[in-house]
Amino acid sequence: MVETVSNPPTEVFRRMEAGGKDLDDCCNNEAPFCKLQDLPHDIHCLISSHLQYRDVLRMSVTNRFFHQNLNPKTLLPRSVQNRFIGEVDLGLYVGKTKRWACFGCQQFLPKEAFGDRMRKNKQDKRGAKMSRLGLRRCWTCAIEEKLYEHLQSVTKDGEYFFLCHKCGRMQTGSMRCRLQHEVYPHATTGKSDVTKSTEEIDQSARVSGGIIETTVCNDASNSSCPPIQRLPSSVLEVVVQNIDMIDAIHLLQTNRHMNNTIKTRWVPLHKRFQFVRRREPGVDWFRVDADFDASSVLRFACYACFTVKPRHKFPDKQRMLWKTNPSTFWKMRCDACVDFLYNTEKGKEALREFNLHEICERCSCLKERGKPCCNCIEKLCIDDHS
Repeated sequence: MVETVSNPPTEVFRRMEAGGKDLDDCCNNEAPFCKLQDLPHDIHCLISSHLQYRDVLRMSVTNRFFHQNLNPKTLLPRSVQNRFIGEVDLGLYVGKTKRWACFGCQQFLPKEAFGDRMRKNKQDKRGAKMSRLGLRRCWTCAIEEKLYEHLQSVTKDGEYFFLCHKCGRMQTGSMRCRLQHEVYPHATTGKSDVTKSTEEIDQSARVSGGIIETTVCNDASNSSCPPIQRLPSSVLEVVVQNIDMIDAIHLLQTNRHMNNTIKTRWVPLHKRFQFVRRREPGVDWFRVDADFDASSVLRFACYACFTVKPRHKFPDKQRMLWKTNPSTFWKMRCDACVDFLYNTEKGKEALREFNLHEICERCSCLKERGKPCCNCIEKLCIDDHS
């Protein structure tokens, strides 16, 4: 006769109290392990099956033993996991915490990781339904699971993409795979066609009324994209390091691939500084009068991202320091850069690099502290100072 225990932890504590045992005596320093840890692994799995996902997750982080043996992703069914993730996902839409749950890789990702169809507002009916039923997939999981139809248009950030089930690649409209229709008059008579072998017809081919529809995949190496677009990002970084800032901007504006690959921070520091300094509409830093009205300057230059932005994009403290300490104009930073440098984990390394910047006394160009000025080396052929 098997005794059914509705609440295992409460039942264990009740039996211990009935037997005159104290919980502290059972887990004293003399005992090498707790009683629960000495149980066989199948008993642990049985206990986990009666618990919710949240309780199993808390048990798995108690010590190393349970962390290695009680993995809720392997012990509990997928439906229980998706139900827990869906409950958490519906609450992640408050304030700046706007993340969507992917029920394929079970990660909470920003909206940039999803297609337009998958990032519906979770406060609406369709978005909440995706969270409750576990239907949402990120861009990568949707491609791997072939969630989108074969060579049907899918939008992401306003651009159309096409998924090929044969080669498994998601490509733009100009580079997508094509459907080829060929007429075979003997296809309905059962006779074998000698002009085309079965291996040449892909698995997704459909025969209807003597018309065979096949998929012709475009080879990525023979595509119509320009040769520079086929270069790896490491080679493109070397190319950008040897051109000016304006050339790098023109290069990343050619197409979406170059815009997502090329970074303006690859341009040398002194070239970025000269590009922004020439286009800064403010006055020279050494000619600011005491009665100068700073409100007359409508735009300022940010020397962290090296862009010129309107004055309302800069904090009040930065604008005040620009007027009171004009010699440190190169420390001007916009709101977005201040938030990134001081409030994010990735910004710590960028903040250390920014603090190493200083003005060269010879050419008044921005350089890194302790290193030669690249502008002096290029223009004046001087490299004897740091």
